[in-house]
Amino acid sequence: MNKLENAALGQSIPQALVRFALPVVAGLFLMRISTIIDGILVGQAISTVGVAAVTICDPFVLLVTSLAVLVGDGGSFVIALSLGANDPKKAARTAGTGIAAAAVLSFAFALATTVLADPLLRLAGATEEILPHARPFLQIIAWSSLFTTIATGISSYVRTAGFPGRVLGIQATSILINIVLGYLFVIVLEGGTTGAACATAAGQAVAAGVTAAFLLKRDMPFKLKARDAVPSSRLLIRTAALGFPSSALRLTDAFCNFAMHVLVAAFAGSLLHGGTTVSGALAASGIESAVVAFLLVPGIGVATAARPLIGYCCGANLPKRTLEFAKWTLVCGFAALLPLWAAVELVPEFFVGVFGLGKDDIPFACWVLRISALTVPISMVRILGTSYFQASGQARIANLLIVLQQGSYILTKFAVFPFLLPSLMHIGHLQSLFLGSIGGSLAAVAITGIFLFREYHVIRKKIASGET
Repeated sequence: MNKLENAALGQSIPQALVRFALPVVAGLFLMRISTIIDGILVGQAISTVGVAAVTICDPFVLLVTSLAVLVGDGGSFVIALSLGANDPKKAARTAGTGIAAAAVLSFAFALATTVLADPLLRLAGATEEILPHARPFLQIIAWSSLFTTIATGISSYVRTAGFPGRVLGIQATSILINIVLGYLFVIVLEGGTTGAACATAAGQAVAAGVTAAFLLKRDMPFKLKARDAVPSSRLLIRTAALGFPSSALRLTDAFCNFAMHVLVAAFAGSLLHGGTTVSGALAASGIESAVVAFLLVPGIGVATAARPLIGYCCGANLPKRTLEFAKWTLVCGFAALLPLWAAVELVPEFFVGVFGLGKDDIPFACWVLRISALTVPISMVRILGTSYFQASGQARIANLLIVLQQGSYILTKFAVFPFLLPSLMHIGHLQSLFLGSIGGSLAAVAITGIFLFREYHVIRKKIASGET
């Protein structure tokens, strides 16, 4: 009995979830800290303009992440289903295909970003004051995207094999290097955004090397060989189909960040709170995005931990066990989200203060953060929905769900609220834009609930049929 099989079938469901979830949540916290640390260090060194420069680059960083989860999450789902069906050769071929795809996609992204860096940054809202700080950050991040894709995407193959603790080790290595080198390059050597990007790239490079070493260890349930690096078109399509919802989520996050920067810059001139500058409004948007992503980590971690367990049970055709894992994932994830959400609502100044904003920009940033944080507890329904349908191998439903989720969110947030709300209430366009996060989240959660309710009855019928 391998590690994954033992966790899925040989332990109680809460015990298996806790065993997988603790290192996953810890690792995701480290990844979020690694992302936020650039903004914190640059903010302390360059103040608001530095935070705005890193914020402008956020959509492009999310594009790198979308490539990572496309091959990482998609491959992990196929691997889990293969191991559940007792087919380790297919699992190995899937891993090799994912690694080859990561290399090609990362090189293409780096090349395109280098050629189009300035036009893309200007389109994202970079002013002439921000551009010199944003350009080097973006270019270095782009050329280190292969390391990022392996460290954050391909490493999930190790977790799926039953070793979540090893993935935590990979992430801890990356964040430690990033923090130490980031402080050295940005604060001590005054390297600005260039130093922050170099520190991040170094951490990801080392983490990528550790990931490769783990994948080749003898205790893995599938054995990688040189021929597995030749991509299989069938497995590539299957990987992309199951990984698309995760990738689409990051892509739409990138679009949302991009649209936020453009609209914030457009609306900021008409109404700013208490002396907030345009750069301050952009920085507030970046802080909101970073902190809310941090708040969602416990829920995402629980859902991520459950993926290989749900996938294995589906591959082994165990509907009752699958349903129980889904129920416990929703309950545990919701409970895990509450403490951090409460902390932000009570003391938003603490979370905003670490970014080093100017004092006139802090009140508006706190208001923005508290508004967006209201969506955190209910987000567990959305997180479980996309994760479950991917893990169970239902690519068509997962893709349809993510399109409806994100489409309703974007339409509500960027069209309905900022342009309709000001005509109905005495609220400015800028404030309505940030309030749109609440409406968009409610719409996405309602759609997900319908899908999950239908799936619940489908599984109940399978269980009843099996018992009969």
